[in-house]
Parts: sequence; C-alpha cells; structure tokens
Amino acid sequence: MHDKDKHEYAELVTALVDNEINDSLLQAKIRTLSESDPDLKFEYHVQTTIKRTVKNKCRFAGCPSSLKNRIMLDLRTGKFPEETPASSKPVFSLRP
Repeated sequence: MHDKDKHEYAELVTALVDNEINDSLLQAKIRTLSESDPDLKFEYHVQTTIKRTVKNKCRFAGCPSSLKNRIMLDLRTGKFPEETPASSKPVFSLRP
C-alpha cells in the first residue's frame, strides 16, 4: 500500500469509527485492512480510544424543561426575543 493510500484509509478509519460510512462493503474493506496493516490497526485503536474517552468525559446534560417550553412557545407563536447587537454579549465564556 502506498503512503497516499494509507493516509486516505487512515481518514476512512476515522469515518468508520464515527459511523459515517454507510457502504457495508467499504466498511468491511476498512476493517480488514485495519486488522492486517499495523499502522491502520494503530489508527483504529487511537480513534476508538479517543471516541470512548470523549464519550465518557463529556456527559450529556439536558437543558431545563422551562427553557425547552419557552423555546417551543417562541417557535409556535413566531415571537422571538429582541436581538441584541453581537458586540454587546459574548457568545460564550471560558471558565477557569
């Protein structure tokens, strides 16, 4: 396998781990290659470990039902809060 092919398959390994590949033949080919090629096997291991770690560390937290109800009401009525200029409030803040 050429380096270019290996790089492309390494990217496909990532897509496979993320369940982004719908073609079952391509899935099987990538699995077979990742079992037989040491570099792709390592890449598969890295990607699955990263995915598992992120899933375990970043737990889902639902929003409060009061917020959901307010958003649903705004969507149904078509009334949305006044928009403020983008510079007035930060979109996000970083916490130490």
